[in-house]
Amino acid sequence: MDWLEKKDDEESRELSHLSKENIRKSILAAEGNGPLSRLPSLMLSEKKDDEEFRELFLLSNKSIHKIRLPEVYGKLCMSSCGWLVTVGDDYAAHLINPLSREIINLPNIDTFPRFLETSEWDLGIRKMLFVAASSLVVVLWGCSGKLGFCRIGDKKWTPVDKGWGGMILDITFYNGRVYSFDGNYHIRAWDVYGENPTQIVNIARLPKCVYDKYIGGAYIMGLDDGKRNRLLVVVREGIHDDTEDESCVEIYKTKSFQIFEYDLQTLN
Repeated sequence: MDWLEKKDDEESRELSHLSKENIRKSILAAEGNGPLSRLPSLMLSEKKDDEEFRELFLLSNKSIHKIRLPEVYGKLCMSSCGWLVTVGDDYAAHLINPLSREIINLPNIDTFPRFLETSEWDLGIRKMLFVAASSLVVVLWGCSGKLGFCRIGDKKWTPVDKGWGGMILDITFYNGRVYSFDGNYHIRAWDVYGENPTQIVNIARLPKCVYDKYIGGAYIMGLDDGKRNRLLVVVREGIHDDTEDESCVEIYKTKSFQIFEYDLQTLN
């Protein structure tokens, strides 16, 4: 499932490089894919017998709404800030606005170094951030969970691998920087506007002693209450249960969550 943030008209204009008139025309041509709710929606998995439409679960009223979106059928699909990124089996990548159905071409995912040797197209992108103000697309790419980026109009992706210390589990954009949390418990930062755009800097390491169980995943996010700038890291403890279904050896489940706070001002 993908999270799709539904923006109002003003926010949509900030995300799109189209003129106001073109945005209006795009929405009118979308055959009902107009704004559905100000609350986030969940995009449900595609149905093999439906190449034309995708279903959204609206959190506002717990209903399911269909939108016409044939552009994403059969493709890897991630979301950020109301946009989708797709990757096809031909390695072509695109940004798609699911409401206006605007499509922006991105570099093929196999332009990352040694991508064809180390990954597959359907594992090409694990997480995407779209920083619209800078026309910047940041991704976690490949099986090894590395950081990379491109700007709209680039012909290839740029890896951010200096200072990389292991598989990155999650990334977030906060106060002009991309922060990451990796499998070695490190919080690292990448300055989008810095002098060295391929350098990751280590800023903290969470206590390893708290990870005495299987990590099913982790999430990092910025939090500003007007007094402090903080990062929250949410660690998900996962378990695998046996099942009686012979066709499925194990079922993945979530057992618990741990939440850690890092203050960017006091550095602890």
